[in-house]
This record gives sequence, structure tokens and C-alpha cells, in this order.
Amino acid sequence: MSERVPDPSVAHFGVDGMRRFTVPGDHEIRLPDSAREALEVTGVPRHVAPYFMASDGTEAPTLGTGAARYGIQVPAEIADWLLIGRDPLAQLCVRPDGAIQAVFLRQEEDDMFVSSSIPQFNASLTALHRRMPVIAASTSLPEAAAAFRELNAELRQIDPAAFEYRDSWWPRVLDDVRHTRPRVLMENETPTWTASTGHTSKTCENGTNSMVLTPE
Repeated sequence: MSERVPDPSVAHFGVDGMRRFTVPGDHEIRLPDSAREALEVTGVPRHVAPYFMASDGTEAPTLGTGAARYGIQVPAEIADWLLIGRDPLAQLCVRPDGAIQAVFLRQEEDDMFVSSSIPQFNASLTALHRRMPVIAASTSLPEAAAAFRELNAELRQIDPAAFEYRDSWWPRVLDDVRHTRPRVLMENETPTWTASTGHTSKTCENGTNSMVLTPE
């Protein structure tokens, strides 16, 4: 029997930095064997601020039970989706085909495709976590733009399907990184809360947005 190849995300975040899931037997959660194994053996990163926080084990295991705690009823066809975590506005779930989907419970937003599988989700979060400090620490616009382009290219290589639609989750994360993560070349910047994204952004005293890094 061949030896299991360690998931690169574990090497990056550490064993304690991963949240593993044991799917409870008393819930009719539909998962492919590959997703169930990935969740039980590897898990997902516990925290990649500000874009993802894994469920802590005390939260509801499924989207339906989680929504019920807020007095919200979700369609029966998605009620048994496994909850693995959240971003500032959406619940991140594993679909019956093993893909990750972002579902909004309290906002009138369409659900968003996130990643094709748990391993691809983990690899993408690892790339994001590794490259965000490089972008933030850049001392010039060309340096920051180059680091952003590298992140953009790596994410697209990991999971091309995550970028098939402009309004999917990862393109929106990149939008936020491009507009709000860099903290250089900004004079007199003050943090503001952007209600539409749920993320902190930077605005200059003259009202202009933070620098824009083009992906091309």
C-alpha cells in the first residue's frame, strides 16, 4: 500500500492550524468519499484573515441547522450541506459533489462557487496566506503589482473552475486583495468599513481609494 502524500497546506499551517471534521453519523450529509476523507484526515485551515474562519466544532454541522438558529429556513436540497466555515458575510459549505459553495443567509446575494474540492480550497488558501504579507510589505507599486500577479496566476492554476465566472468567490477575494490589502504608497490613510464587502478598506483624506493592482 502506497504511503499517503502529506497535504501541502498542513506543512504551511501546521497540524494544529488545520480544523478536521468527523462527519456525524446522525446527520444525512451527502459527501463523496474523497471529500469525506480529506475533511477527516487533512481538514481545512482554521483561519485565513479576513477571508475564512473554519467552524470551531460548537457550530451547527449542516447549513439547515445553522440557518435555523437565525430563524431562517433554507431549501431542502441544500439543508444537508456540511458547514466548514464562513467568511465575513457567507457560510461556506461542501456540496454533495465535493465542491465548496458560499451561501448567504442574511443578505440578498446569490450563492457563489468557491472551489472545486477540499484539496483545491486548501491549496488556494495556502497561496493566499503565503502571498498576502508579501503584497502588504511591498515598498513600491511595481513590487506590489508583481506579487499580486503571482498570486492571481497561482490561484488560477490551482483551480481554473474557480475563475470561470466573474462573480465567483475567489475573483471577489482577489478584488479585495487588490484594493485593500496593500498598505504602502498611502499617505494619511484611515481604515473604513465597507458594508458591501464586509472587509476593511483604506481611504485617503482626499477620498480616493487605495492603490489598484492590475492582474494583467
